[in-house]
Amino acid sequence: PQDFLENIGLWKQCIHSDDMPAVLESLNQLQTETQCCFEYRFRHKTGRYRWIQDHRNIIRNEYGEPIEIIGSWQDITDQKEIEQALFHGKELAHNILQSIGDGVITTNAAGNIEYLNPAAEQITGLSSDVAQGVPLAQVFKSTQDDSSPFIAELLLKAKSSRKVIQLPSDTIFVNREEVDYIMDGSLAPICDRSDCVTGSVIIFRDITQHRVLARQLSWQASHDFLTGLVNRREFEKRL
Repeated sequence: PQDFLENIGLWKQCIHSDDMPAVLESLNQLQTETQCCFEYRFRHKTGRYRWIQDHRNIIRNEYGEPIEIIGSWQDITDQKEIEQALFHGKELAHNILQSIGDGVITTNAAGNIEYLNPAAEQITGLSSDVAQGVPLAQVFKSTQDDSSPFIAELLLKAKSSRKVIQLPSDTIFVNREEVDYIMDGSLAPICDRSDCVTGSVIIFRDITQHRVLARQLSWQASHDFLTGLVNRREFEKRL
């Protein structure tokens, strides 16, 4: 307290210059309001800055004139550092999801879509904004079964087992543009700290071209290119 009594301007001198405009704007609220709360970086006596949460209440007399200010400070540096770390982690995860080649879709606990990354948008033909709230089964439609009940079954299986479930292999799907594609991937539940399932994440890739190439190579290995008949090796194998 003595430091502040000896130097009236000490408080303002210790506020980080980048935070000063916001602090002054918050203090102006006390002209019309009875309380305010704001945060800023305050220089410690060691020279390091600490985050402070400043609560202020103004006491007025019967004529409405301010006569006293009562306030409190709380050191929220640790909280701010945690928030910053979470922000950087979330930003990193977002950048990874935006840049990877695999499609990623997240849903809520009911199986309705919440997010699609760019790769998923390209494969499904849906934008993330348009797909929000759409049931996952409406996006993964099979040409063999338009109702696609297996997706709902996989969601329930992942939810009950708390394990990663592989998507059916070599199943032909149809996207919004009515284009067929073969998908490979997995579905996993998203659980909170209480182990309650809050949603699911589907990671997948379009392997249509890979399957077409594999079939072509397999055919070429067992057939004569000119006649289209099986070659000697395939003939002996069948014989």
